[in-house]
Amino acid sequence: MKLEEGKVCSKMGIAVIISLAILSSSLLNSAQVDIYEDHTVILNAITDGIYIDDDLDFGPTGYNFNGSGTTGDPYRIEDLTIDTENSIGIFIADVSVYFVIQNCWIDAYDVGIYIQNVPNGRANLYNNICNHIKGGHGMIISNVENITIQENSFINNYFGLHLYDTPNSRILNNSIEFNTEGISIDLGVNLIIANNSIIYGTNTGISIRDSNYTVFENNEIENIDGYGVIIDNCDYANYSNNVINDNWVGIQGYSVRHHVFTDNFIYLNDYYGIIIYYLGYTGVEPSANNVFHHNIFINNINDIPPWFNVEFQAYDTSINSLWYDEATLEGNYWSEYNGSLPYYIIAGSYTLDLYPLNGTDTDGDNLDDLQEEYVYFTDLYDNDTDSDGLDDFEEIFVYDTNPNNFDSDYDGLADGEEILIYNTNALNTDTDADGLNDYNEVVVYLTNPLDADSDDDLMPDGWEVSHSLNPLVDDAGDDLDDDGLVNLDEFEYYTNTNLNDTDSDGLFDGEEVHTYLTNPKDSDSDDDKLNDGDEVNIYLTDPADYDSDDDKLNDGAEINQYNTDPLDADSDDDLMPDGWEVSHSLDPLVDDAAGDPDEDELSNLEEYEEGTNPHDPDSDGDTYYDGEEVRKGRDPLDPESHPLADDIRNQIIGGSVFGVLFIGGLTIYILIKKRIISF
Repeated sequence: MKLEEGKVCSKMGIAVIISLAILSSSLLNSAQVDIYEDHTVILNAITDGIYIDDDLDFGPTGYNFNGSGTTGDPYRIEDLTIDTENSIGIFIADVSVYFVIQNCWIDAYDVGIYIQNVPNGRANLYNNICNHIKGGHGMIISNVENITIQENSFINNYFGLHLYDTPNSRILNNSIEFNTEGISIDLGVNLIIANNSIIYGTNTGISIRDSNYTVFENNEIENIDGYGVIIDNCDYANYSNNVINDNWVGIQGYSVRHHVFTDNFIYLNDYYGIIIYYLGYTGVEPSANNVFHHNIFINNINDIPPWFNVEFQAYDTSINSLWYDEATLEGNYWSEYNGSLPYYIIAGSYTLDLYPLNGTDTDGDNLDDLQEEYVYFTDLYDNDTDSDGLDDFEEIFVYDTNPNNFDSDYDGLADGEEILIYNTNALNTDTDADGLNDYNEVVVYLTNPLDADSDDDLMPDGWEVSHSLNPLVDDAGDDLDDDGLVNLDEFEYYTNTNLNDTDSDGLFDGEEVHTYLTNPKDSDSDDDKLNDGDEVNIYLTDPADYDSDDDKLNDGAEINQYNTDPLDADSDDDLMPDGWEVSHSLDPLVDDAAGDPDEDELSNLEEYEEGTNPHDPDSDGDTYYDGEEVRKGRDPLDPESHPLADDIRNQIIGGSVFGVLFIGGLTIYILIKKRIISF
């Protein structure tokens, strides 16, 4: 069999997937059993797909499925788990017998179930799961008439369900979740699409193209990042009792004609609830003669940038649209309609709802019942759902508080108390940002929740409370812990009013601040590994200077590591600083000024004075000992300054003089010989 161009699988691919010899009756009868997740039935688990392109493939010479292939006893492909790396899970084409696929779980590489070229009413699919076909289709149904696709699940595919040229078909009670494209229909006639749930998609919930006489009712389409419904070049359809919410666009139509939209609940879509464009394609009639009434539009266009300049929840540029019921003179419900004017579908045009429906406000809180029930989830029989003293309308539109929460900021005060009595911010637990929440200020400490410093002593109420001070009394000048810092100083230095030595270093906080200029919150202010108190009381070093004697050794290293005197830069009095000796591997406790460990004829003291390395006889790497360079007036730290330069210069000068004398003498000799000159 040769498949038509554009189909998902090829003859070669299908042949590789499966042969009749592999999936014979004996294979199906011996397959291991499995239970998939929440399935209650035991499924036959197989790892190859099923390929059928002849009526005989169903019977004893093929797969030996149950049934006889008649309308009353169809062949039954049922209770199978097909988890395959092959292109297609189940492929059936060009057959004339009756068959049903039911209760199967399918995960294939490209397509879960592919059915094509099957005549009127022969194929039906019930309660199957097509799962995780992320690069392909859960189902493809092509050129199949009068098929029923019912109670199937399409989860995590690219296309959930794709129908092409499927007249008189029924798509009922299916669950379509987490697909890029939920349902795609092309060239359908007399379709019934009802009671399906299409949720959490990426691009489109359902698209219907070039299809006429469609019944679309009782479907739920929500949480689609793109379009809930797309209608393209379709005639005569009824859309009723559908719930379409929380998508980017609810319904978008191009070249839509003779459609009736009634009793649909369209709410919380980010952009328009419905868009119908006049636009027609080449050879295609534009949108015209559509009717819309008794639909509920609530808070669409609710999440768009201001530059979109969108004023109304619907947009319709088609011809002869009617946005109300001519028989009852009733239009649609619009959540922002104020009751005084017709509702404009497009501002400044004649496309408008002349008879918009008014909502009912049972509890008199200025929120109609539909908004309370479906948008704000408040009690339509109680104008103050959370009993906080504010009615629901005020909370939502005036104060921005939560009408379902007595205390929106969880500070212990009811929203109504904060707003109506204390004038505090019901959305901020600490209105004056003083470190005390509003409830504690009002009920516990009796401070002013609107003033961060109730006693005007320059210390915030919260800080005073946390440090055992009185936030209602000016106690800034008191010294609670007798450490030499008054309370205001303690606040400014972040010290503890109840502890005279905040950092436990042996110095009072006041001493640190005023006498030693150390940090009262850091026990080692100069990071020399000595406690500030020990430096003052034991070692007599400067706790604010890590190197008290400026010998390039920090005080902690002198005391704890080298046993040198942190107050004497030259502990051994050899005229070389302790730090220099340590850095050059000399002993800072022994007079080794005369030593010459590198035997370069410079003593250690001379090396210190010259800045050379006492352990490298040639500090600048010019092949001359440091001592020789110093004796000859050269720089032992400059490789371009060395005695060889003098020798070369002297040789050049001597050679030049000799050359001049030689050439001059030779010239005179020749002139005399030639009798040109004479003495």
